[in-house]
Amino acid sequence: MIDPLAGMLWLTGASAILIAVYFLSSKAKQQKSLVLTLAALGGFSAIQGFWMIDTWPLVGSYNILFGEIYTAYSLILLAGALSLLFGGELKGVSYLAAMVGVWGIVDGYGILVHQMTQEPVIAAALYITGALSGFLSVPATHKPTKLSVAVFALFLVLFALIAIFLGATASYEHLSAFSKYTP
Repeated sequence: MIDPLAGMLWLTGASAILIAVYFLSSKAKQQKSLVLTLAALGGFSAIQGFWMIDTWPLVGSYNILFGEIYTAYSLILLAGALSLLFGGELKGVSYLAAMVGVWGIVDGYGILVHQMTQEPVIAAALYITGALSGFLSVPATHKPTKLSVAVFALFLVLFALIAIFLGATASYEHLSAFSKYTP
């Protein structure tokens, strides 16, 4: 992938929306195509994430900031989708999501303190809404009520909208920045 960061943001937004749709659907158990889509997104995202943490295509610690947590997120997607495809539950995956949520809070704080990215407040909001989604996945999977699922879905949608906004911004800026690049 030529522009991994923008692509990662777009896929993060898409997958978070699909997770929210899955949880809000009254026929979630019957949505095999949705779960297969999440598995495909998780698999592709894992490839991107492992590639990034192996090759370090970005400048300095941005590879750590973006690559590592994205890889963990992709594994959550993949584990969740595989669990559902094999008739399992999402309780175990929710524990991983909550732990990655702690990681997201730390990274979000680091973005703010070190003023990383061109939009540190928005980037930190991405990490924090993602972290809160991870925390909220535990009640939404262990004792799902209309309220716990709705709040979980709300934070997933906020997470998705921020990811899509940053992905659109990155795509637009990167097209201009690389317009004269030749390999």
